[in-house]
Amino acid sequence: MSVVGGSREATPEKGGEIPINIPEEILTIAKDSMFKLGGVPPTVFVLGAKHKTYMLLPEGETLPERVHIMTQAGVQLAKSGEVGEVEQVIYVSEGWGRVRPERRLFGLHKTRTGQRSY
Repeated sequence: MSVVGGSREATPEKGGEIPINIPEEILTIAKDSMFKLGGVPPTVFVLGAKHKTYMLLPEGETLPERVHIMTQAGVQLAKSGEVGEVEQVIYVSEGWGRVRPERRLFGLHKTRTGQRSY
């Protein structure tokens, strides 16, 4: 599946972003995690010439911490030699944004009339 973020067109010559192709199985894993666990733990998926794998990663609080975590993951993967030459790396983590109460999907919230609804 081709995924493009932002509101611009996916045409680099017009200043848009270049779409990235995310394998369907990665999207399925992320969706399943969201539904089963209520969130998506930081995960790095690596597609290599010999093999594909993924690693669950701890959450880093600061940029240097996150860089260290990703570096160590890369070192471990390189030492294992299991994927061969790396073709694609995809990092998946949960993004948080402010959700207005009236847009919540689950749970009770008040309507404009003050009545509670599902």
